[in-house]
Amino acid sequence: MAFGFQKYMFLSLLLFSLQSRSQESSPKMDVLADVKERGTGSFQEKVHIHFDRQFYAVGDTAWFKGYIVYGEENIPSDKSSVLHIDLIDATAKVRKNISVPIHVGFARGYFSFPDSLEGGSYLIRGYTENIIDSKRSGFFKKILMLIDKSPEKDQLTIKKISGEEGRQFFLPAKDTKYNIETFPKGQGLVDGLANTVGIKVIDDKGFGIRAKGRLVDQSDRLIDTFSIMHSGIGSITFTPKFSSTYSAEITFSDSTKKKIDLQDVRKNGYSIWVRDGHADTLSIVLEASNAYINGNEIIFLPLSEEGPLFEFKTRFPDRQINLDIPRYKLPNGILNLMIINEKKELEAERLVFNWVPGVSGIEILNRKKSYKKKSLIELEVQVRDKFGKPVPGSFSVSVNHSDNLPFDEVQETSILSDLLLTANLDFPVQKPNYYFTAPLLGKDKELNELLLTHRNDRSFFGKKLVNGPEHPKGFEFNGRIVSKSKTNLGGIKITLLIGSLTHGLLIDTLTDDKGRFVFMLPDSLIYEPMRIDVNGRSNIEYQIIPDNNFVATIDERYVKSLLSPTSDPSDVALLQKYMAISADNRSKKLIQNRSIGLAEVKISGNRSLNKLPKNSHSVNLNGPGGADQIFTGEILSKLTSMGQIYSLLTGVDPYGNLWSNVGTNNPKVLLLVDGTEGFSLGDINPGDVESVEFMKSAGYIGTYGIKGSGGVLLITTKRGSNSGDAALKNSVSLPPLFQKQVVFTAPKFNDAPSAQQELGKTLYWNPDLITDVNGRVTLKFLNSTQPGAYSIIFEGITSTGEVFRKTFTYQVE
Repeated sequence: MAFGFQKYMFLSLLLFSLQSRSQESSPKMDVLADVKERGTGSFQEKVHIHFDRQFYAVGDTAWFKGYIVYGEENIPSDKSSVLHIDLIDATAKVRKNISVPIHVGFARGYFSFPDSLEGGSYLIRGYTENIIDSKRSGFFKKILMLIDKSPEKDQLTIKKISGEEGRQFFLPAKDTKYNIETFPKGQGLVDGLANTVGIKVIDDKGFGIRAKGRLVDQSDRLIDTFSIMHSGIGSITFTPKFSSTYSAEITFSDSTKKKIDLQDVRKNGYSIWVRDGHADTLSIVLEASNAYINGNEIIFLPLSEEGPLFEFKTRFPDRQINLDIPRYKLPNGILNLMIINEKKELEAERLVFNWVPGVSGIEILNRKKSYKKKSLIELEVQVRDKFGKPVPGSFSVSVNHSDNLPFDEVQETSILSDLLLTANLDFPVQKPNYYFTAPLLGKDKELNELLLTHRNDRSFFGKKLVNGPEHPKGFEFNGRIVSKSKTNLGGIKITLLIGSLTHGLLIDTLTDDKGRFVFMLPDSLIYEPMRIDVNGRSNIEYQIIPDNNFVATIDERYVKSLLSPTSDPSDVALLQKYMAISADNRSKKLIQNRSIGLAEVKISGNRSLNKLPKNSHSVNLNGPGGADQIFTGEILSKLTSMGQIYSLLTGVDPYGNLWSNVGTNNPKVLLLVDGTEGFSLGDINPGDVESVEFMKSAGYIGTYGIKGSGGVLLITTKRGSNSGDAALKNSVSLPPLFQKQVVFTAPKFNDAPSAQQELGKTLYWNPDLITDVNGRVTLKFLNSTQPGAYSIIFEGITSTGEVFRKTFTYQVE
């Protein structure tokens, strides 16, 4: 362990004497070694993805930075090479999947939302193959509201909007208005000891709701009162009696009352509870029944990410033992506190959250409250660790117009709530960033109450954590060959050309007995197009099937529960604000378009398709059909000239420019005919065209480099017969293993964008902000032309695993 926390236990004088009397060696009690052995050969990765903003519309591009860390210490991981990101709809279907390379724990890229998507709720999921193999938590999960841009869909057919998983993963009976659960499960209450009971209350939609409660005994005598707060969670600590039974009576906002019985009271046992309100100290209380005082030796063992922090052996010379540990000497995040008996059985357990806010942080040393329009903003950023010392780290930053892009810190998915909380839990948390936003007073108590509702794996010992086979470092391209002929597919030579013959690389390999092949690609060529040739037996045709679209298994019930219809008032309010702004922005764009004089070509039934036929001849570098809009014969037959195609393209003027690029130096839409430049639309007969693919999203045009930055129009002509054998090829051209790393284009300092170009767009995004050894870095960006409030959001991580998030605001006058 890197922490060595046993050196830092600060106990009362009584505890020091207890420890000296109880440290007798016992072969049966070598629990620490057992726990360490359990994790030998295992590692836990976690993923967080920082997006440039909270809301997107169909056709937009999301910019992101991925943070891939070791679970225990949140140190950037060097185990995985590829980050997978899925966009999953409400039917649990993956609508889009991309993969981006990971370099020493960090990944960056963009995720486009094609025009073929519908507005609605989607789950964005991020993971590595090592996370899949570990069969544990670590996934990144974010519920995303995608706004449909088409005017006829502005009446919001949206199922759900939330910056976080707003829905508890608990499916109530349809005829039950309120549902109550108590925790922990299975342990029971212990006579004469302080016991903490967690209570969760949710409505028939699955949302936590606030309420008031009374703890009463079998005679309805009041023991104490309590409150149910954020996420519908509360707790009460009391001392039960063996001869009594207890119930929690909940009173809801409509004056409805409901009662639930607590667990039975055991005669003997142990308990762990935590004193709230200690900002600098984690104050833990261990208690034992009188029957166990000066009895058999037990071990108190706190774990962080299943790694032991220290062990404390005792025979309980007294009923209560108090442990006061400075929080800054413990790792931030979830700690699992356990009491284990001499048979290595779990006697008591409690999850608590440790966090030291306010000591570490990000500062902008020269920030002003307001700036002038079009001014160059230069910010000096200082980062300090939890000891107040400057620290180097890797950060990402976004700047957005808060009035055009509504923002709610509570509804965000943050690096704090992800890596310190939800990535370690197996159930959704309602607005988890709430626990990390101001005011922080009392949030430690609420976090500990939340963790009371976590159903932990109680069969801890005897289970060894196994990750499965470790994936090779580097970038793999794999696939297989098949043939209609009954022939041996093993030992066939496969040749891979990456890039060009003059500047690329030529690699050979042999298939295994099932026709599978694997190539390891060098880092320098993962963005180059590829060509595969099969040097098989004569007169035999082979089909090459690439197999790099890795998608993890989807829990359909889980996804449908998260994305089912809801009406969280705070979510709806933020959504309505964004929708109103989006509608206003679109009307302004329509006025601008009309002033330019767009010539309409009215063609009925001109809706683009979602995909191309399987036997398409398209040479699209994104793969056939990898485009924002697709048109085929039925629509193309209505054109009298190919020049009319521009009227069917979303966001393109009559001259072949993206509306978003009007007034800039960006190139026109790149025209390719069968993958070749040099044609004009007037040279092409619509009757000779098989399909038209239009690409404008960053995720598609990135594969075409600078020439395609203004959009790509790919026209595929007809090529003879489309027989079923056409797919059987001994050679195939493929797009690069990864999309090109397109850099976010910020406004030029000497050429401020018009107000029209800024609407609904990120003003500044930088995923590669690196602080020096003094913890400092400077960032520059051109200020907006639009007055109003702006937000600057930093997220990042240091080389020692400390995670950061900070939001600043300023005004443009």
